[in-house]
This record gives sequence, structure tokens and C-alpha cells, in this order.
Amino acid sequence: MSKEPLIMCFLVGPTAVGKTEIAIELAGRLNAEIIAADSMQVYRGMDIGTAKPTKEAQGKIPHHLLDIVEIEETYDAARYRADVLRVIPEIMARGRRPLVAGGSGMYVRALRLGLFEGGSRDPEVRKKWLSIGEKKGMTYLHHILERVDPVAAAKIAPADTRRVLRALEHFEITGKPISAMQTQWAGDGRSKASAQWTAETGIVVGLDRPRKTLHERCDRRVLEMLERGFLEEVERMIDRLEKSPTAGQAVGYKEAVFHLRGKISREEMIELIQRHTRQLAKRQLTWFRREHNLKWINIEDGQTTSQIASQLVPFYRS
Repeated sequence: MSKEPLIMCFLVGPTAVGKTEIAIELAGRLNAEIIAADSMQVYRGMDIGTAKPTKEAQGKIPHHLLDIVEIEETYDAARYRADVLRVIPEIMARGRRPLVAGGSGMYVRALRLGLFEGGSRDPEVRKKWLSIGEKKGMTYLHHILERVDPVAAAKIAPADTRRVLRALEHFEITGKPISAMQTQWAGDGRSKASAQWTAETGIVVGLDRPRKTLHERCDRRVLEMLERGFLEEVERMIDRLEKSPTAGQAVGYKEAVFHLRGKISREEMIELIQRHTRQLAKRQLTWFRREHNLKWINIEDGQTTSQIASQLVPFYRS
């Protein structure tokens, strides 16, 4: 195996931009294997609602970090980074390049820059805040977060239950705002598996589309999910989703559970999922636009997957 430094390849962007199909086409041209950077595709059974690559697609190009944990488990950026660092040498030993593709900005940043210290967790503390939120509403919890950590509150939407709970959990355990800790990204202490590469050598390309097009793709994806049996997928695991503090908060699944439990109509569910999907895309774009050394490709309407991949290849071979 070559002793040259590994140049990590990243392909990022908002939901519904077309990353999955483009990554598969690109990986074929780069002799790469895909490492998913998606905080919900790690869960077994959550296939349609997370737009997980099909088995046929996975058969064309090896994919990693899909279907690796159960819905009841908590999976975070620290576990993700450890799993990726384990997979990278295996990919390299086969003479291939790792291509990290996805829209979970925290996972990408943790992989590129390391993790901050002091990420304390306590399921009982999290459960306490969740109980308060269920009784008084998430807006109430967000108001509390505004008092203890206004910086984090400004970045976290009141409806983002998982992140609000995480911030309050961290503050109660450590007495420090999570926003302060998240600025302390490690610049050293990398494992031997990652010692060959740095954030500076990694090639990160972001995908974007015209806003109107991206919103239309978000809305259309929701309708396609339903046509493919999304509600049946949720119904099979509804009890498990309701007990999950992480998977149960995924866009689409939470709204589908509300519908299946009779709390909202089908039409309301569709409108909510579409709106929350568009909001997720906006948050992902905002996150990635703040990232260091990221090159953007604006996909034009009418471009094929093959044309987009051809446009991307030179970035990774330079």
C-alpha cells in the first residue's frame, strides 16, 4: 500500500440535493468505497424515510456505516468517528479510496477536526428534560436554553427536540454551555489510523441547487416516500420509535408516528414532513457554508448524474 498521505474525499450537501446517486457514480470513477455520513441511516429498519441507498445501489459500490445499530440505541459523533477510523484502513487495504458522503454536518466535522472534550451524557437527566418538554412543550424548554446558553439557543430551533435536550443535558451535568465546548475542536490527539490526513488535506465538495428546485425536490421526496410504503415502515417499528430519544426524532418518522396515533391527519402529516424537510435542508446548507476549505458545486436544472460526476472528478484528482 502506498505510503503517500491519504487524501480524504468528502461529498456533502443538504437533503434531497441528490448526494446518494451522485456519490455512487463518483465512487465508480474514483475507485472509491462510500462511507455514509448520515446520523439516521445508521439505524436498522429506517430505510425509506432516511432515503437509504437501496440494496441494488449498495451492490454496485460498497457502502459503510449503514444499518449498524438498533433503533433503541443512541449513536453520536464520537461513535461515528471511531467507526470511520476503523473502516478507513480496510478500504485502503483493498486499494480503494474512502469517499465520505452525507448531510450530517456534525459527523463530518468530528471526522475532519476531532471532538471537543467533556461531552457528558446521562440518560436520566435527558429523560427528566424530555418529561418536562412533554408536559409544558418544547418552546418552554427552548426558553430555558435561551437563559443558560443563548448562543446554542440561537442556533437550535425550538422544534429540534434532540438538540435542545442534548444542550440542556450537557449544561446540567457540566455546568457549562455546550456552545462553549463546541468551539474546542481538537487539533491533535488523532489516532494512528487518521494520522495520515488532516482537515487541510481533505477535499470537501458541497452540492447545492437553485432554492426553488431544492424545495420542490424536498416536497417530491416526501410523496415518493409514501408511495414506497413509508407509513408501513413506521407502523412496523412505531413502539420502538416512541421509546427512542434519537431515532424517534428523525424528520418524517416523528410526524408519521403522530399521524398513526391519530394526533394529526394524513394531509397535516404530509405538510409537516415537507416543511420540516425543507427546514432541515436549510440548516444543513447553513452549517456547511461555515465549514473550512469547502468547494461548492451548484447543480443546474437538467444536469444528469453522469454530467455532475464528471464535473466533480477533477476536484478529487487535483
